[in-house]
Amino acid sequence: MGSTLRARCARFTVVVGAAALAVAVQAGPAAAIEGGASAQLDEFPWMALLNYTTSSGNSFRCGGSLIGNRYVVTASHCLRNAQGSTVRLGSTRLDSGGTTVGVSRVVTYPGFDPSTMDNDIAVLQLATPVSAGVAASVALPSQGSDPVAGTTAELSGWGATSPLSAAPSPDLLHSAVAVESRTLCQSENAGHPVGLDQLCAERPGESACEGDGGDPLVAGGVLLGIQSFHRDALLLDPGHCRAATSPDVYTNVGQYMDWINSVVSAG
Repeated sequence: MGSTLRARCARFTVVVGAAALAVAVQAGPAAAIEGGASAQLDEFPWMALLNYTTSSGNSFRCGGSLIGNRYVVTASHCLRNAQGSTVRLGSTRLDSGGTTVGVSRVVTYPGFDPSTMDNDIAVLQLATPVSAGVAASVALPSQGSDPVAGTTAELSGWGATSPLSAAPSPDLLHSAVAVESRTLCQSENAGHPVGLDQLCAERPGESACEGDGGDPLVAGGVLLGIQSFHRDALLLDPGHCRAATSPDVYTNVGQYMDWINSVVSAG
């Protein structure tokens, strides 16, 4: 997942006004990593591939992370109008290997705002538990934790690898990126607000791309972020991934641990 890890799970229509940037999101494909390197399963054993069909009959993919043995956390924008979702775990291949599990319950964060992409997080309950031999859970941060600027983390996913094509990578890719301060991130994203519920990360020449929506951002085995959007994709088109111009924006998982725990406890 190199320079093209873009949010493929969503198509963006953007209206730019004099005072604000409004982003309308429709269900669509996720993003892939542009400029990334091939990943091994034991490096990212929590990596999940979400396949779903929308109410209009279109099929799309997003990334996700296994938490526990029966839940997957992903981006809320991936699941708008989603029907017939399945999750595949235990493979680095896009279309083969691993174990496919049905989804019995989908819980999107009640405050998700597609106009700002705030609260872009969701939890899927799997129909059956995943055995330890298939996949392993990612560790979760403590409630209220906030990654320090400069922290190095790994982004992984099957997103597109070129800004000129929306085709996903056939193999899992990964890229090392650095967490960026919100002040710098906001200035590089044309003033688009970046709140505590979000975090930014980038690496020159590499980024998320079409098909990378919901992908995990992990440091030291701990899930820091969930790939949400990239300004260039918003301003230009869903498959446009130019990593060098602005950072990717992620949902800050540490701000949602109380909610995640409540969803799991209710299951």
